[in-house]
Amino acid sequence: MKAISDKIELDRFGDPLKIHVLMFSVKFPRFHPRAGQETGFVESILTGRKKTTIRPYSKRHFQMRDDVKAGKAYVSCRYWEGLPYRSKQVEFKRLFVIDVAQCFDLHDMKIDAKTAAKNDGLSLEDFKAWFKPRPNLTDTIIYLDNNFRYWKGPRP
Repeated sequence: MKAISDKIELDRFGDPLKIHVLMFSVKFPRFHPRAGQETGFVESILTGRKKTTIRPYSKRHFQMRDDVKAGKAYVSCRYWEGLPYRSKQVEFKRLFVIDVAQCFDLHDMKIDAKTAAKNDGLSLEDFKAWFKPRPNLTDTIIYLDNNFRYWKGPRP
């Protein structure tokens, strides 16, 4: 897969934009039944099939959203070229528009799991194996597609 250029993005005043990095797995993790097999996330993001990414809750995600909306930053979508943390990060897409929503329990979402799986670029079986119930944990949904939202109107 070809990385995008090292071009420095500038804001409207000519100052360099801050970079927020989102890493994506190219292989399923060890705990998953398909461990080591390709996830297809990079291709799904590039073709627009993967509309969301679900991450454990972090205030960093909301700061990322605010910086991008204010025009002070962009999101650099990356994957590891080889072993995670032991190889080069490869940037494959830059996002200049994102949104973030808090989801208190992924398994009690008001959307069906099949829809959530599809929008996260996974089959239903892979989605359930990746997001096993984790009591008392909050997740964050990061919208990669600016035209897509689970909820219309105010967020729940």
